[in-house]
Formats: sequence, structure tokens, C-alpha cells
Amino acid sequence: MADKPKAATRAADPPARRRAVRARVDSPSVVRLTVNIGPATQAALQHIVEREQVTVTEALRRLVSLGSLVDRKVTEEGKDLLLRSGDETQQVLIP
Repeated sequence: MADKPKAATRAADPPARRRAVRARVDSPSVVRLTVNIGPATQAALQHIVEREQVTVTEALRRLVSLGSLVDRKVTEEGKDLLLRSGDETQQVLIP
């Protein structure tokens, strides 16, 4: 019996197996990840990419770091998140 070509084998694999192939560790310091995002999230990400002139990967790294910092300070340490512009200060509530 002849072996199936790789493309045919991949197409026949169940979805769970295909997902496992997409999220793999390429080296101890790098994880390859496939995610689905909606149009609004994609537009927000693209805005950062264009404004900062960085790759999508770098924009995601920065946004995850920022989100992690905010989450830690607000939810774990009980800090307030304030936005200041001139004399105006606005508190941002994070659920």
C-alpha cells in the first residue's frame, strides 16, 4: 500500500491533532502560537503595528506585557489605573 502524501494526511487528521501541530515549542525560549481574533482586535493590532513601525509579533509582545502589568497592579495589588491629561484625571475601571 502506497503512503499518502503529507498534505492528504494532514487534511484527514482530526482538528485536535492539527491544533496541536500549530501550537508547538520551536526552542526553549520560543513558542509558536496560532490564535483567532475578530476584526476589531485585528484593526487595533494593525494600528499599533503601523504607528510603532514594528512587526505583528513585536506589537503582540508589547501589548501582552502591558496587559500583564496592568492586570497585576490592578487585580493582584489593588492599585488604581489613572489616565492624566493636563489637569484632568480619569480612573479606568477594569472588571
